[in-house]
Amino acid sequence: MKSSDYKLVILSEARDVVRLQSQHIAAQGNPQNAKRWKRRFFNQLRALANFPLKFPIYADENGIPTPYRKVTILGYSVYYTIEKEDKTVVVVLIKPGALEK
Repeated sequence: MKSSDYKLVILSEARDVVRLQSQHIAAQGNPQNAKRWKRRFFNQLRALANFPLKFPIYADENGIPTPYRKVTILGYSVYYTIEKEDKTVVVVLIKPGALEK
């Protein structure tokens, strides 16, 4: 499918995680690095709309499939759903730390 086939929606709670991390990086004394990091993160996030089925369905700690797919971006776990009827990728949750299952 073409990238124009899916639109990307990022819930505000997920967007806030990226914003707070960017603010943290800026507070460490490098606001330019914070802007670059945030730009890279959102560019990779927007790429989900190109191939949303590329990443596997996430299974919980008991191995039970959830309604979410999971991808790791810059050390953050990103959970999203695909609404096929609306051709929309919805980013539901972004969590720091990509080492969890």
